[in-house]
Amino acid sequence: MSRDKRFPPLPGVRERRFVPTRKGQPVAARSLYAVIFDTVRAIPHGRVATYGQVALMAGLPGSARLVGYALHTLPEGTDVPWHRVINARGRISLHPQFGGLLQRALLEAEGVAFGPDDTVSLEEFRWQGPGMTLPFSGEGASSPPGLRN
Repeated sequence: MSRDKRFPPLPGVRERRFVPTRKGQPVAARSLYAVIFDTVRAIPHGRVATYGQVALMAGLPGSARLVGYALHTLPEGTDVPWHRVINARGRISLHPQFGGLLQRALLEAEGVAFGPDDTVSLEEFRWQGPGMTLPFSGEGASSPPGLRN
């Protein structure tokens, strides 16, 4: 799989290299989770990114669920700012009793505001990443392939 040329690599994130297995299927030489964690670490304080956006920037378009699975494996006290990743509707996906309230508190402590419908304004708080321009508001706005609006 080659990287989408429209999105430059993130600073400090190494490209994935594949090595063939005995069955000819490619296997990441570096853990896919590690690539996802590096991408999430790049999200700045006070900004959010969607699961699909993280997947796309990590070179894994269409793998939003993989991002969720990876973040779910993080140990308590991790340096990965998992709380900055929300769903495509601007909502926290975690149940309030199982991390959702903590995620909201961490985001609010960083200055991320929630509307009356418990959503984050993606137009205001979405991190666009280095070299990314994501026209997600207004008429004619469309998402890049692999990234839902």
